[in-house]
Amino acid sequence: MSYLKLDTPAMNKIKAPTVLEAQISIALLDGYQVITVSESIEALLGFTPADFRAGKTRLQSRIHADDQDIADALFSSDLTNPAGEFNIRIRHADGRIRCIKVLFSKSLAADNTAILDLRLQCAKSLCPDDGELQRFASFRAMMENTDDFIYFKDRNHVFTGASQTLVAITDPSEHWTDLLGKTDYDVFPEDFADIYYRLEKQVFAGAPVAHEIQGYLTKEGRPGWVDNRKYPIKNDNGVIIGLFGIARDITQRKLAEEELVRSEQRFRAIFEQVPSISVQGYDLDRRVIFWNKASERLYGYSLEEAIGRRLDELIIPAPMRETVVSLTTNWVNGGPPIPAGELTLQRADGSPIDVFSSHVMLSGANGAPEMYCIDIDVSERNRMQQALRESEKLLRTVIDEIPDPVILKDEKGDFLLCNQTVARLYNTTPDAMIGKSDADFGVPPEMAEFFRQNVLAIMAKGITQIVYEDSLDTATGETHHYKSLKKPIRDAAGKNQILIVAQDITDVVNARNRLAVSESRLQEVMEITREGIWDWHVPSGRVPPVPI
Repeated sequence: MSYLKLDTPAMNKIKAPTVLEAQISIALLDGYQVITVSESIEALLGFTPADFRAGKTRLQSRIHADDQDIADALFSSDLTNPAGEFNIRIRHADGRIRCIKVLFSKSLAADNTAILDLRLQCAKSLCPDDGELQRFASFRAMMENTDDFIYFKDRNHVFTGASQTLVAITDPSEHWTDLLGKTDYDVFPEDFADIYYRLEKQVFAGAPVAHEIQGYLTKEGRPGWVDNRKYPIKNDNGVIIGLFGIARDITQRKLAEEELVRSEQRFRAIFEQVPSISVQGYDLDRRVIFWNKASERLYGYSLEEAIGRRLDELIIPAPMRETVVSLTTNWVNGGPPIPAGELTLQRADGSPIDVFSSHVMLSGANGAPEMYCIDIDVSERNRMQQALRESEKLLRTVIDEIPDPVILKDEKGDFLLCNQTVARLYNTTPDAMIGKSDADFGVPPEMAEFFRQNVLAIMAKGITQIVYEDSLDTATGETHHYKSLKKPIRDAAGKNQILIVAQDITDVVNARNRLAVSESRLQEVMEITREGIWDWHVPSGRVPPVPI
């Protein structure tokens, strides 16, 4: 790994800092006893020497909770580690956290009492004068013009360099040089500083990189997210002497992901409220994880009665249980899916109920398989036939009214079904598309071949996939961007088919592209003028000035 070299002649000119430090000597007895403490402890931590000697405050109780592992070892009478140094966080009398470098030694007194001698140094006072560093033209140019959050810190968690972008999320600061010589606890809320410090401890413990998605707050209180990565800085001897970090703003991506979650929740709410279709969800062990209102009416179990119970205990008649368990287990382990079909199942009161049952295997949030059963009551054949005709009509209407494309293709990749949305994209009708391929409707040959090969590959694997792809509107010539759910299935004859439900994400993609172009233009203006920064507020169309 390349690293910043900190022993250049220019750096050697930096004057040594005036160190704020204090000494304290402690006898490690039960309820330890302070032997001596220097007067400078008050300047360092805000408590008088008398406060420590009289036991009004205890050093150990002022140590940050996340550093208690260090404190426990430090205040132990164990002399395995008789001397050393480390960094720790101590709460000042004013309630704020101070980053402290600690040098310690342990020894035995004549009466065999363990004595702990501490030298506490304010981390910020150890940071050298930064004036020479600021005069490096290339360094200043990078700090003042990057779009990322970039920062440098010494071994004591003190800023030695920072990008101008950090000014937007730190307080107080107007220019990146205002951050020099400070710690995160000086410019961030303590909760956020704790998170950032924890990642830095990983770097100083030897990790080649510490990486985490982390939140932040702007000065105006707006939340955001960054992809934060921190790397060690080593000297020529390979000793870690600091770190540098690059945090890329991913707020727009996170917001898009959250909107996707909300969209999925809306679809789930629809299933909850559909009155005529029973939908049940089962986990890897066939235990109920989803049970909609229609399932309550069909099978006679309330949600509270059904949740957590096994499929075979609830609605499977005794003669069928062994077969159902075997089929489900095989499917979960990669075997063939359970085909849709008519079954005679069992209600809560023991009476039989004829249903037409379909099954879908999806991956849950943790990646584990989840089986969903969609059951329709078919107990009376005539009523079932009428209901089926009405259901087919309703399904066709629902599919045609859905604003996103819905497609069913056969084993060759030709259309078996599509909704009005697809037909409009291809400037035709749903009936005219049956038996045809994408290439028959003006789709460029290479794009049509990609669609065909993609669905053939998914059907061959037999695994539901989500694919991001583009499609051409032959009526307007516009390209649309889609997030497509592609689910391989088999028909009654066992032939491969694939169901495609595509969500139009063109607006999201275009918005991101416009944002990228806007940011690029803003950067060009900043580099040319170097006189001001403006923030374009898209909803209002206003450009309020922001001081730099």
